[in-house]
Amino acid sequence: EMLDERKEARARHNDRDGVKFHVGQVVQHRTLRWRAIVAGWDKYEHENQDGSSLSSSSSVTSSLTTKDYRYNASTPEEEAKDNNIDIDQEGIGVEYTVFLDEGDAVLYKTRVLGSKKVRQQDLEAVVDPDLKRVRCSMASYYFDEYDSSTMEFRPGNVLMFEYPQDVDIDLGGDSDVDGSESSSSSRTERARNDTKNISKICSRDENAIKITENIQAFASILKGHLSDIIVSSSVSAKASAKANPHHNLPFITDIEKELTSITEGTLLNTVPSDILSSSSSPPPPHKVAVQNLNSLLTIIQKVTQVMWQRRTAFLNKDRVRFTLGNVVRHKKFDLRGVVVGWDAYPRTDVTRWDQNVNHMPWYHLIVEINDTTRTSAQDRFRYVCEEHLELCSSSASSSLSESEQMNLEVELDDDWSVSSSSSSGSTSFSSSVLEYVAPSDVRFQHAEDLGTEDEEIVQHCMESLLSNISMFLKDMRDHDETRTYKDGDVLQLQLDDIFSLLQFVDCLEDAYIVEEFIKETWKVHEEPDVRWSLEDGTEAILRGDKSRALTIFDDLIKHNPEYLEAYNKKATCHYMLGEMKKSIEAAKLACDMEPRHFQAFAGLGLAYNDITQYNKATKYFRRSLGLQPWSPVSSRLSMCLDLLKKLDLHEDENE
Repeated sequence: EMLDERKEARARHNDRDGVKFHVGQVVQHRTLRWRAIVAGWDKYEHENQDGSSLSSSSSVTSSLTTKDYRYNASTPEEEAKDNNIDIDQEGIGVEYTVFLDEGDAVLYKTRVLGSKKVRQQDLEAVVDPDLKRVRCSMASYYFDEYDSSTMEFRPGNVLMFEYPQDVDIDLGGDSDVDGSESSSSSRTERARNDTKNISKICSRDENAIKITENIQAFASILKGHLSDIIVSSSVSAKASAKANPHHNLPFITDIEKELTSITEGTLLNTVPSDILSSSSSPPPPHKVAVQNLNSLLTIIQKVTQVMWQRRTAFLNKDRVRFTLGNVVRHKKFDLRGVVVGWDAYPRTDVTRWDQNVNHMPWYHLIVEINDTTRTSAQDRFRYVCEEHLELCSSSASSSLSESEQMNLEVELDDDWSVSSSSSSGSTSFSSSVLEYVAPSDVRFQHAEDLGTEDEEIVQHCMESLLSNISMFLKDMRDHDETRTYKDGDVLQLQLDDIFSLLQFVDCLEDAYIVEEFIKETWKVHEEPDVRWSLEDGTEAILRGDKSRALTIFDDLIKHNPEYLEAYNKKATCHYMLGEMKKSIEAAKLACDMEPRHFQAFAGLGLAYNDITQYNKATKYFRRSLGLQPWSPVSSRLSMCLDLLKKLDLHEDENE
């Protein structure tokens, strides 16, 4: 039945008469101004207000007279022109299915769930190259890639089947602004025979292969370091990882597996085939490079996050009243739960809940199942301030009896266990249990004693990983190819290579991976404490404590004036505080230190936009997009261009 529907749609879409836009093309709404990708079209018969066909020759009359009230429109074509309706001589119009740019939808306050239907007269083709990469999470389900040579989205197999004539439209020649094509030759053939395009593809593939080879070599270096540390740090045969390579080493086992996947080239075995290619051919080199980057990025972010949180936990252990596994009660809502994590300061802005709790510890709880039912709670996962909690064993104000407070039914992960000081039981239900034992990786991250020699091994492994990762990223950023790694390896990967890859990525998801990897190279510093201070400032921004964050970044710059990312974060703080002049000054310093800092250029654009200097905002938005073509500032650029048009100004004019 579905196949029959596809065939019927294919037959219906063979006729493109009167259809201006094609599947995969980027269009813009004439009045609402959002951009979108064309994902389909259908013709419809236009009707008059009374429901009759526009092509019908019957007149429009009232119920009381026989007078024709059609104003000065003797033909359907004249009425369509008077009402700005795009139809042909038969009274047929075209309606498109489009996917909106998610940034545009927010800026222009257009609520869209999935696709949107829009008529042809309301659309125009996007001709600005900087505005053609539409950021839409739905695109990957319907389109194989964004083709940088045609600047359009290449339809997937289903759309190619249903819209056969759209696939063969030529895009090599000039197109009219309204989207109509000037040639009927195949765009696929034109792209294939374009020597310049072929040269770009070859260059892209060579660069991607270089990236993959260097990442695999670095993964092999990291893996070798881990093996050496595990073996040399093992004191007794019982704790020896040589005898048992995966003996209770939190994080390390998973990192070793990830490194093995990189070195053995098996990463793509775990990637869904629909995001690689619509055919059975091997994935292109740039896809392989992105997946290797993603795997290494996952390791980098994991190591950084764990070590920063462990350091933060060490510094704040005396401030925290409850520990992992404690069973606590919410004083106000009478909910019991198990502490499965804690933050020395809230990880989000909680001032909207309570102005006085932004500097207190906050706890992650899994709430007792029956309590959620009894109190009509909506969620068993809670984030609660310390002042609202008390230990269950010390609670005197609970509506439950002492025996009831001691009976818990909670759903914890399988690697949680019951404290040996409590009665036995499973983690899903236990009688008379007032404390649980967190898994070793959670305890390590919260700076709790693991009680085994493995803690020293894990600490040594994570510090080694952090040191080698920092050295690798710094060398790549600073173009240092003289560094010799283990066994004499010299890596030749540079940040220029990653930026080159970013120019060719063909989907939003891949662009995000490459962008995040580049940002990690900007954050890195040879001194861990400097890196952790940057994280402290970023966390302060997230919880809304912008003044505290600004103090941290100013202190970083004072003692480390060469630290690039501190200037960028300082610019962000000033922007959030409404201090545009200071934000512009800090962002320009970041751009002077790193002329490819697309985030700093985007920040400059936002600041100038907020002080209504739209020409300068447009300039810096374009600089950002030139470096990161998938940047979300394309939405802001589009809005700035519209404002300049309304003000009758050109981009290069003074305001």
